[in-house]
Amino acid sequence: MTTPQTPTDPNRRDVLASAARGLAALGAGALVGCGESGGTSGVAAPAVIRRRNLGDVLRVAVVGTGGRGHGHLKALGYIDPLWESLKKRPPPQERLADVEVVAVCDAYDVYLDSAVAAVTREGGPCGRYVDYRELLDREEVDAVVIATPDHLHVPVSLAAARAGCDVYVEKCMSMTVAEALEFETVAEQTGCVVQVGHQGRQDSLHELAREIVRRGDLGEVNQVIIPFSRGGPTAGWNQKIVAEGGPPRDEVHWEQFLGPAPARPYDVQRFFEWRRYWDYSTGIAGDLMSHQLDTVNHVLELPEPDAAVASGGVYHWLDERETPDTFSASFEYADRRLSVVYAATLSNGHGNRPIRFIGSEATMELNWEINVYPDRHSTLYAEDLAAGTKWPDVPFIQAGKADGALALTAAPSALWLAGQGLTTTTRDGKSYDTTRLHHEDFHAAMRTRGTPSAGLPTSFVTTVGCHMSTRAYREGRRVTWDRDNRRVV
Repeated sequence: MTTPQTPTDPNRRDVLASAARGLAALGAGALVGCGESGGTSGVAAPAVIRRRNLGDVLRVAVVGTGGRGHGHLKALGYIDPLWESLKKRPPPQERLADVEVVAVCDAYDVYLDSAVAAVTREGGPCGRYVDYRELLDREEVDAVVIATPDHLHVPVSLAAARAGCDVYVEKCMSMTVAEALEFETVAEQTGCVVQVGHQGRQDSLHELAREIVRRGDLGEVNQVIIPFSRGGPTAGWNQKIVAEGGPPRDEVHWEQFLGPAPARPYDVQRFFEWRRYWDYSTGIAGDLMSHQLDTVNHVLELPEPDAAVASGGVYHWLDERETPDTFSASFEYADRRLSVVYAATLSNGHGNRPIRFIGSEATMELNWEINVYPDRHSTLYAEDLAAGTKWPDVPFIQAGKADGALALTAAPSALWLAGQGLTTTTRDGKSYDTTRLHHEDFHAAMRTRGTPSAGLPTSFVTTVGCHMSTRAYREGRRVTWDRDNRRVV
């Protein structure tokens, strides 16, 4: 299904047609990025005159309508009965008056039809596509939300930017540093506003943690420890549909899924459990660590790491997978005199233990709540420790689900209910879906042509950290970041 040209932009089709003629000279290779050893494609992207005068309603397309794609639809107020019956949190959101989903795209017909049903249930037309390039050619959209497997993030992002669209792309933003650099170049050339799926930046607790560090309450932070564990039958990216034999072959558009990945015969495991394979996935680093590393980057305002080492392997899920189920990484930040250590396993369901920011004066624990403990040898809190008004095993700052800013002036014993990290947060005493807030932040940046909270400058830093640790793991060596040439060596 196609949609009519928006009346607020009568010349946009002519502009994009001209840009498309320039793209034709580049060939398909320009859409798939390049390997880690190279830089950008070396071919200047054609100029695209972006539409600055957005209409009253932003027109959005969603590419990738599986679990995360439906999460985006849900955050925008589109709920299909199939997914609604799963009762996944957070609760459904009201439709945004100034945003309209007009097209969806996926390589699996069941996910695609479910997404179409979610949109049309709300009364609006919805284009249905299995090829994102066809969507971009036929539809008039202002923004593209990308929730595909990792290996398609940059190809779709490049095509969307060159088609004059803004981009909301899930983490990990790219498969390699070189891909991220290419996207950065094209986004700058086309004026594309980019939001990356680090929605934890909307969590009020993370803002409070950032303020605590800025105020010097922790002293000098020399180490951060990030533990992560996830257990149960689906913890290792195992999908029930695969165990049940998978769908009929004719419901899957295999070639569209492969995209720039190596050609191979249809494989139901690779299609639904793609996070297990390096051809399509950035592994634990890009899928899980990216959120927590971005939180640390946000709280401490860090640059790219100077160096990284990593270890791990397939220790628990002893199957055909390639990406590790147990993964540890250590990052060095020489100028900050800081070490960040990450350790994850997909074999234990103990839960998301707090990130620990270890300072010379105090330690801050951050997960669903914040607890700050004075160090017993602190000079900053020496008088309070001696007087018995602070204790090393009792937090003197505690905050949870209530508005985090209140905790800065609250009594030391004040404790609020925990927030929900990457799912919900609390502002002014009300609970909000962080993905919804992340979209609203993106939409505001689209209208002002500004930089959203997880735009390219900050998201590039997190992306580099993820890729450095993956390179270190796969190559069995310490890797470093060449700041002058912006590459991993």
